[in-house]
Amino acid sequence: MGKHRKDRLSRLAKAIDALAERDEQLLREAERVDRLRPQGALMLHDLCRQFVEALNACLKEPAVTFDPPCWTMESFTDGAVHLFQINLRGRLLQMAFRSTDQLQSTEDFAKPYILEGAVRCFNQELLESSRVDEQQIFFCTQGSAGQWHYSDRRLYRTGLVTEDYLAGELERLL
Repeated sequence: MGKHRKDRLSRLAKAIDALAERDEQLLREAERVDRLRPQGALMLHDLCRQFVEALNACLKEPAVTFDPPCWTMESFTDGAVHLFQINLRGRLLQMAFRSTDQLQSTEDFAKPYILEGAVRCFNQELLESSRVDEQQIFFCTQGSAGQWHYSDRRLYRTGLVTEDYLAGELERLL
């Protein structure tokens, strides 16, 4: 076997070994994302539920509802659009989200995210004028965990989705 042929086969063997390693790494990343997506959905649900419970506890009579009232990691369906809704006497704060088409994306937000969606605020007044305020939300991964972020392109602001954020969005509807 000539030296040129041996060198070529050696390079090909190294490339094949590296390909197997990349495939294994991609498989591990897909498994990590598959674990994190339902966790992200559950985190958002828990945040909204706790916000509604805390707000109702401050009211003379509970006036805020949250749908769906129960959510588990098994409730998550990859590829489906999921909807959470906070309702204050017809004033709605809706969160719709879904998985990204790829394992993760940076197309619409600077940090890598695996779930994307929107928070929509509306009431009868806004609907009559054909207006619905909307901000994008993203579940950004950080190792074995993640956080929800919002992006308001109108005002060029971003931040974490927290109870304070939800309170501010609901206040705009009063």
